[in-house]
Formats: sequence, structure tokens, C-alpha cells
Amino acid sequence: MTQTNAMASLTLKQQAYVALTEPKERGAALSALLGKRCLFAEVVVCDYGQFSTGSTSNAAGISSPCLALDKTEIEREIAQMQESYLDQIEQGERDEDDEWEGQLMRVIWNIDDTLSFYSICDENCEHALARKAVTECCGD
Repeated sequence: MTQTNAMASLTLKQQAYVALTEPKERGAALSALLGKRCLFAEVVVCDYGQFSTGSTSNAAGISSPCLALDKTEIEREIAQMQESYLDQIEQGERDEDDEWEGQLMRVIWNIDDTLSFYSICDENCEHALARKAVTECCGD
């Protein structure tokens, strides 16, 4: 199957995600989506059951969740957010007990435009913690 044919089998949001991925990683992103392999995300689990991944969008305004092929990228983002919170507390912009609630999770993006969330410890993605619509997770 050519890459063009493979892209056609994805949803519009999945196509947007692949297109927004660094050019050298597009093949791996496409393979992950087609093979239902785990990606990684910084997820904020909200009080009312929403799993928030943040979002990014392409020039056409199609948004997709912020996902990464490599967990170290997400680990760096979480560390930066934690440091930012500490700086804001030090500057008096946040309460002293505020802390970043994002956590590293494994995510499988299903062909029905839902995301299945797994603990980072669930290496084989066998026990989903939740399955949520992409639009619910990235605020679209």
C-alpha cells in the first residue's frame, strides 16, 4: 500500500496529525495509526472525567490531539510545565499549592476517532483506562 493510499484510509483528524508531524517522522506516525500502536501524550484527567491532551491544528483549521511517537518528548514537556508552575508560584502568579496535573500516558488513536488511554506502565496497551472522542480530548 502506498503512503497516499494509507493516508486515505485515515480520518481527517488523523491525516492532519500525520501532516503536522515532522517530515522525517511521518512514516512512523502513519504506521502507528494504521497498526494501532501506542503513541504518548501529556494528559490532564479532569474532575468530570474528561481526558485532555491539548491540541494543534493545520492551516485548514482541522485540529488533532498533541501526541508524540517518543515518550521522552512528553517527559520533557511535563518537566517544563512543572518548572513553569514553580516559577509562577515564586513570582506570586499562582498559589503555593498549585502543581501541574499532567501525566504521561500511552494512547491508541482508533479509526473511529476515539482515543484509548493506558497507564504508562501498561506497555502492551491491554487495559484501557478510558476511551474518549478525539473532539472531547482536544477541545474541538
